Amino acid sequence: MTASPVQVREPTVVPGSPTRGTAAPTATFDYPSFTYLIGMIDWASPRLSPESLAALSFKGDDYPLGTVNRLLVTWRDGASGKRALDRKLAGPWKKLTEEQREAESRKFWNRWVEITVGRWGNHLISGEGHELWAAGQAGARTEDGWVHDTQVAKSKSQKRPDWRNPSPTSQVIDGQQVLTEVLECKYSDTVAEVNERQLRNYTDDFAKAGGGGRLMIVISDDPASPDYAKNAAKEDAKIAAENERIAELNLTRPAGQKLLPIEAYYMPAKATPVPKLTGDDVDPPTDPGGGVATSPDPPPKTSPPGALNAGQAQERSPAVDTIAGSAASPEEAAENAAIAEEADRGVGADPEDAGGRQTPQPLGGVDFATLELRYIKDTYDGGVGTGLEYAYQVDPKPGEQVSYGGRDAAQLAADSFFTWLALPPESFTVNLNPDEPDRIIDAKLGTTDAGRVLLEADLAMKKSVAKYIHPETARGRVFWDSLRGDDKCVSMRQWIVPRPAVVREDGNALFIVDAPLEVKMETEYIATAGVGGVGGCPGQSEADSAHNEALYRDTILPQVEKAINEDSAYADLRRVYASRVAAEWYRQRGEFRTTAYGDLIDSGDVSAWPARTPWSPREVWERMVKSYKDGEFRVERETRKGGYIYTHVYVYGGVDWTTVPKKLLSGAELLSSRPGVADAVTTAREVPVAEAGSGLTWLGGSTSERPPAEARPVPTAPLGRPLFWALTALPVLAWLLAGAWVVRRRRAGAR
Repeated sequence: MTASPVQVREPTVVPGSPTRGTAAPTATFDYPSFTYLIGMIDWASPRLSPESLAALSFKGDDYPLGTVNRLLVTWRDGASGKRALDRKLAGPWKKLTEEQREAESRKFWNRWVEITVGRWGNHLISGEGHELWAAGQAGARTEDGWVHDTQVAKSKSQKRPDWRNPSPTSQVIDGQQVLTEVLECKYSDTVAEVNERQLRNYTDDFAKAGGGGRLMIVISDDPASPDYAKNAAKEDAKIAAENERIAELNLTRPAGQKLLPIEAYYMPAKATPVPKLTGDDVDPPTDPGGGVATSPDPPPKTSPPGALNAGQAQERSPAVDTIAGSAASPEEAAENAAIAEEADRGVGADPEDAGGRQTPQPLGGVDFATLELRYIKDTYDGGVGTGLEYAYQVDPKPGEQVSYGGRDAAQLAADSFFTWLALPPESFTVNLNPDEPDRIIDAKLGTTDAGRVLLEADLAMKKSVAKYIHPETARGRVFWDSLRGDDKCVSMRQWIVPRPAVVREDGNALFIVDAPLEVKMETEYIATAGVGGVGGCPGQSEADSAHNEALYRDTILPQVEKAINEDSAYADLRRVYASRVAAEWYRQRGEFRTTAYGDLIDSGDVSAWPARTPWSPREVWERMVKSYKDGEFRVERETRKGGYIYTHVYVYGGVDWTTVPKKLLSGAELLSSRPGVADAVTTAREVPVAEAGSGLTWLGGSTSERPPAEARPVPTAPLGRPLFWALTALPVLAWLLAGAWVVRRRRAGAR
């Protein structure tokens, strides 16, 4: 009896391309997202008490990944989170007030949650996203013997191959029988990274096992991303170099033990986030403390930091992640790295696997203090489009290896954009006057960071004035010596108001080229705004008062205005004003068409964007009064008679942004002055990009009503709906009945 011949099949061919393309990805795959956990547990929640945390299981795996209790157990048992916070409370924050300590603790907790759930999602982009999708494309099925993410004993190579088939159906490649198949999956939304060490280890393992090992790599990235060709060539060179090494090793290996070359298959694709869990599965009522984490109608949030996505889905990209991952300081960056590493370990992420989605490297060479929202595009198109595209502009800072502060700056810009939309423009004034403690700021604006920035800038302006007119400085001496009047009184009531913003309106897009501010003396402000009062130097002649005001306007006011438009002390003011310009354009656009955030406009609800820095309008006013009384605004000078006189300086006024004047640029003017800006803001949605010819850096993003790759249903033609005919006929029928009733009445009246 003769043995049956061994069945030899053709080698598996992955349905990708052996060469890279240039087109943007059209294929998509889903991956589990955990962002719904952000904001579920407030720092003040009893779920974070030691007693509540102790009641939870000490086996984290008892709670599925993505549940509230899994997050709480991770916090309780982690060294990077709770212990780091304990160190801060005992050290750097020891001198803070209790309110300040609570505020800083809440910020730390929120940062820990965002990093942790973000890392969970990033890991599963590969694990439960791309790896499952790629295996399906390649036909790597479990019924054929393929195993997923399983450790290989005594293996020098990657300990847990993405996919491995230890006993494939007999197949022959170049005369060599295949004994083991491995499928590695590499994904990135720019250029997927190949791990050289991993390739070398696979080669060594296959050689030790007698050859016959087949390594296939599915590479999914975005050929349309900036610098793709240059960076992709570096990754391809790693595979080519290892294949050259394999060819050299084969020169001395006997037949039947040859090493197979690495096969790379290119399959461009985009990742689409979908919630890992929904409903009661997120916080099961049967779990300790469960069932109370979520609110039935949570307010819209701007998450990740800097995203303009209140209630919309945010498309993730390296640009978005760069902003979200920008620490405030080197110390915070080290904390973030420790939190991320611990989160990776908690979900079994292998630090050697470089093929998954990578956390962007910290951005250097930019000054995040200058970050401003300078571009928005309404892509909602009445509800049949997506949502909003946006980009932040950042000035260069040569020599800065790592730039800090981008996260906080972008968050302030984004929160302010929505604040300016939600509140009516007539509320956008602040006024620090020692005699008017009840007219400081609109109550709702006073709960936001935008309001805080305006009021702090008003106080800072008054302090700047005191610095510029100090009699011990050369400028100050000239100023005081030139004043007139017995008391030498000068009333410097001044207001920070907008100058015309230089913008380019291009259909449904707005470029903000410049957003300058102006400081007006109250006499000018009253003439244009029609508000306020006059005076401030009672008993002084009008001629002396006019002279003193003109002197101030000519010598001091230009310095104050220059500081407001250029000094770092007023960077936040300029940042929230750029957002005010963008919001006003968006507000006016919403008067004529449906926009993604039309329901927010003038809603009066700013609860989703509360101040992230604790503050009180009254406390700022009290600081101003103290400065006023303690001498910053009251200067004492010796006269030639040897005695003393008090020279009174009244510095009132405030900030008034109720209107936003504009100066429109033509397309030709924008192209002439900024030829690279259009390309830059488009690319900025994907990666941080430098604007050609300017040195400026842009970082952006986009939002959509649905997850980025989710298809919209095709509208049904109205003529095919019975309801359409019924609704169309109703007005006609009503008109006919009304006409018949009128005719009958007329006939009855004629009888």
